Parts: sequence; structure tokens; C-alpha cells
Amino acid sequence: MLQLARAVVDFLFPPSCVACAELGREPFCALCEDALLPAGAFALTGLEEARAVLQYGGPAALALFRFKYGREVALARPLGRMLAEVAPLLPRVDVVLPIPLARSRLVERGFNQARELVRGFPARVEPHRLRRARPTRSQAGLRGAERRANVAGAFSVQGRLAGQRVLLVDDVVTTGATMSAAAAAVRAAGAREVHGLALLHADSVL
Repeated sequence: MLQLARAVVDFLFPPSCVACAELGREPFCALCEDALLPAGAFALTGLEEARAVLQYGGPAALALFRFKYGREVALARPLGRMLAEVAPLLPRVDVVLPIPLARSRLVERGFNQARELVRGFPARVEPHRLRRARPTRSQAGLRGAERRANVAGAFSVQGRLAGQRVLLVDDVVTTGATMSAAAAAVRAAGAREVHGLALLHADSVL
């Protein structure tokens, strides 16, 4: 019965590439998949370990653009599965916290991309524990030192995370300033360990 239901869904809504929209295969068609560059672990201030699924660029960047700026929220499902497949490479955690958007950008976009990516994660997700303590500028276009100053002290945590192991999730990490600032707030709330996971890892901006 389940296989029949899946066949009906695939017929009515055929799978397609999240980058080029080619029908027949997701998350990426064979051509786009060949152009992907896997990412891995990298160091970030305030985190035990951080990982990303793919390096930013090519089909990966196109997929993110469609999802994030094209507002194709349905792409969160296949992209989120890719994140969930990488998550077990990190140590086991107690709670998953998506990086929150500033209120103005949330209203403008209509959704928080990090929150959408962790829907269906096989872990406890608490999307409202981590909050923006103050408004910040968009990180796009800012250089490394400017990014760090922009998000310093920008996050707060509702309640305590005493002794917990926390996983922070975002769509893309560049310099890591945002995730490191969030990690500082999480540690201030008592977290024992902080790990990070992103869909894409972009080259650092000096």
C-alpha cells in the first residue's frame, strides 16, 4: 500500500532536480550531481565541530537560490534530507536549534530557511529557543571583521541549556560569524557542547 501511495505521488508530482528542475531525479540530476563539490568538517570559534554537506557554487548555489530567494519552500524537504544524512557524522546531540532570522527578514521572506531544513530531523528540534536579541544587517556584502561585529551579541536563548549538547543548523556558512555568535549565546545558557551543521560552506570573506 505504501509503495502504491508513493507511486501515485511520484506520478502526480514527479521528482525533479533541486538545481535545474530536470524531471526524474532528486535531489540532483546526474549532470548536476557530477558538478557538486562535497564539503566536510571545518573549525569555527566556539564550536566543538562544524560540518557542511556541499561547497557553495554551481548546482548547489542554484538550489539554495531557488529555495531561499525563489521562495520554493518545497525544496526544503530534499535539501533537509541531505542535511539529515550528514548529521550522524557529528557527535550525538540533545537538541537541534536552527539559526533564527531577524524579524524584518522573516516578514519579508515569509519563512526561516534553517527552520524549514530541519523539519523531519530525527532529533529534538526546538525552533524558538534561539532568538535574535537585536536587529542586524544582512551579512551579504560584509567582510569578515564586519560580519563578526554585525552579529556580536545578536542572539539570546530562552531558558537554560544546562549540560546539553546542542546542534546549530543554518543554510550556509561563510566566515562562520553568525554561527559562532549563536554558539556564544548557547554556551552562556549552559550548553556543554556546541556543534554546527550547514547545507553549504562558502569560501571565507577576509
